[in-house]
Amino acid sequence: DGTANAPVTRSASGLIAGDVVDVSETASFSGAGAKNVGSGKAVDITGITLAGSDAGNYQLASTSASTTASITPRNLNVSGITGITAQDRIYDGSTVVALTISGNGGNLSGDALSGDDVVVNVPGSGLGSSGQMVDKHVGQNKAVAVSGLFLTGADAANYLITGTAGVTVNITPRDVSVAGVSAIDRVYDGSTLVAVNTAAGTLSGALAGDDLQLLTSGATATLADKNAGQGKAVNLTGLSMGGSDARNYRVVDGGGNSLTVNITPRTLNPTFTVADKTYDGSTSASVTLADDRLAGDQLTLAAASAAFASRNAGNGLAVVVSGLGLAGTDAGNYSLAATSLTGSANINRAALTVSASNLTKVYGDTLTLTGSEFSALGLVNNESLGQVVLATNGGGATAAAGTYAITAGAVSGGSFDPANYNLTVQGGQLVVRPRPLTVAVNSVVRFADENNPGSFGFSTSTGGLVNGDTVSAVSLTVPQASIGAPGGSVFD
Repeated sequence: DGTANAPVTRSASGLIAGDVVDVSETASFSGAGAKNVGSGKAVDITGITLAGSDAGNYQLASTSASTTASITPRNLNVSGITGITAQDRIYDGSTVVALTISGNGGNLSGDALSGDDVVVNVPGSGLGSSGQMVDKHVGQNKAVAVSGLFLTGADAANYLITGTAGVTVNITPRDVSVAGVSAIDRVYDGSTLVAVNTAAGTLSGALAGDDLQLLTSGATATLADKNAGQGKAVNLTGLSMGGSDARNYRVVDGGGNSLTVNITPRTLNPTFTVADKTYDGSTSASVTLADDRLAGDQLTLAAASAAFASRNAGNGLAVVVSGLGLAGTDAGNYSLAATSLTGSANINRAALTVSASNLTKVYGDTLTLTGSEFSALGLVNNESLGQVVLATNGGGATAAAGTYAITAGAVSGGSFDPANYNLTVQGGQLVVRPRPLTVAVNSVVRFADENNPGSFGFSTSTGGLVNGDTVSAVSLTVPQASIGAPGGSVFD
């Protein structure tokens, strides 16, 4: 620093704990060239004194001392150079910098201490082709000491050219890549996160001897999308570097440009429930499908068919759901555990009401029931019913006019199966109407001087009386105008 002053530290022995005693002294390098650079230089300490409230209680063993210390060269940054350009480069572990030189700088100046005799010189043969940095590390606008410059003057030995003002260089990080890191294959889980194995991770491309380690804590691996696929590219972030040379490197691929992972489709387990139904003549079944998809996934599960093993009514009938398939945005992320399922449900009997027809006939006629005089409500699938056993007391010719019950019994025939129906049989009625009968009084002709006959007589319409029925008498009134009438026709 241009002076002979020497900074010292001291220790004192013999002080009683708690006493207040301060020590001061004067220390300087001694001998010829005391201020100059050198190693193991003598240092004289004089004027050691005590101060403080307890100083009077002590007596120094000595008021002087000696030791040694070194004075190192002062860094000198040279200015005034023109025509020199340092070539930027990638970190290579050295302090050497290539220079581009044009012209001759001549005698230059530097930031030496005022009063010191030191001159910066350029060799007559021109500058060298390289410069020197203080350290090897990455940095921007780093000072470069130009090789070939030298110092003269009485104080030249006290300085070291460490930089050249106006000559700087940019040292950029060296690229390294990550090796030995692998992504762990997994089953589709709806996320983009991927687990990685970093136990064998290393950095490739570092310079031999540099202190550089791969730090993997906090590493995160992600996919561009959540979907299943083979050889999917993995983006690995969060890797870092440690060691004293870590600042001189950068990771260029975050874990390897070829880091890939296989995401296999998730097994989807389909289930279904089937509703009981009423017999309809078909095997069709109504089912509700379900599965164990991940929440939020867009997925449609559908079946090509769902059918009972039999169309007939029964309990615990086998139901087969077949042709299961997936559709939707996330269909490719799943694999069906099965494409067909089996279950069971009931086909309940359908309600069928068979009613005897309401009939009429005329007294004296005979009605023979054939078993077809009925109606059926509830038959499905175009099924038919053959006949019904019907009976009535009013079918005979002698059944008097009135209303008679028609009873319905056994049902048979046709294409229907009674086992598929809950059958209700209802009777009807037969109304026997009175038979029409026309009774006509006979016409009589007499002479004018004769009296009316005692009986006129009558006749009935042909077929009017049946079953041996007869009319024994007809009550009639003789026209009053006919009594004693001289002639002509009189009607009543």
